[in-house]
Amino acid sequence: MCASGGYYAAAAADKIYVDKASIVGSIGVLMDGFGFTGLMDKLGVQRRLHTLGANKGAFDPFSPELPAIDAHAQEIA
Repeated sequence: MCASGGYYAAAAADKIYVDKASIVGSIGVLMDGFGFTGLMDKLGVQRRLHTLGANKGAFDPFSPELPAIDAHAQEIA
C-alpha cells in the first residue's frame, strides 16, 4: 500500500513493479486553499507561524500568498 510518498519515491525508477493486490494513490495536481489575510487584517488578527523550513508554511491559508511560492507551484504542476 502506498500513496503520494511511495509514488514519489518510485518515480525516479526506470521500472515500477506492482502486485495485483497493490493499493496505490496518486500525487495529484491540485494545490488549493483559502486566503483569509484580508479578513484577518480587518479583524486585527495577526498570524504567527513558526516552521523549521523556508517553505513549510507555503500554502498556509492564514498567511499572505507570495509570488515566489506561486511561481514554484506552477513549475512543479
